[in-house]
Amino acid sequence: MIKDKEAILQEVKNTLSRDDCSWYSEVLSWAFAKLSIPYFSYVCIYRHETQHSKAVIEGNYPHEWVEKYRQSNLYQKDPVIKTASRSSIPFCWTEHHLYQDAIFKESSAYGIEQGYSIPIHEPGVSFGLVNFAAPSDHDKVKTLVERELETFIYLAHLSHMYRPNYMMPTKNKILTERESECLYWASMGKTYAEVGMILGITERTVKYHINVSATKLNACNVRQALTAAIKNNEI
Repeated sequence: MIKDKEAILQEVKNTLSRDDCSWYSEVLSWAFAKLSIPYFSYVCIYRHETQHSKAVIEGNYPHEWVEKYRQSNLYQKDPVIKTASRSSIPFCWTEHHLYQDAIFKESSAYGIEQGYSIPIHEPGVSFGLVNFAAPSDHDKVKTLVERELETFIYLAHLSHMYRPNYMMPTKNKILTERESECLYWASMGKTYAEVGMILGITERTVKYHINVSATKLNACNVRQALTAAIKNNEI
């Protein structure tokens, strides 16, 4: 049982909820150290149909490893990222045999040898991921995390919710506000006539906005347009 667990959680929440996010990595490092976790990282993967995906990383992983990871775009072949992209279920790296991948031969030189990950998915295809890691001679990370899984999940969601502003997705929306509104109400099952009544425009104007939206999203029909809009966080 972790001593003063509630105090730790409250301190993290109070610190992260401030406008000043300069203490983000420091307070989380402190909290996870209290839980016997030496290394953590928070990773955001942003994807958009019209742009290349990108990864943004915070945490206390060794600086040399993080720089190598960034410069080589290793997130594109990282088996942890690939596993997290397919599920919201927390997972241990050893159970999925991820440590057998070549990337772990590189990370082991920096003490990243065993770990556990908690994915956090929101609507669309972008997601966040909190990783807990340690050298091989450290206590088993799987045991440490699963013993206090609810605590780790709570901290992971705080990490995601209060991530620094620079890690937030950029406003690269390709639809206008009116186009997004029309698609939103269409996604809620409203007819064009009903959407027009809600928005105070004609049915013909609703059809026009939805057709323009479909063209912008490279969709052949309304259903494809709705799917693309949801994936790209346009509605």
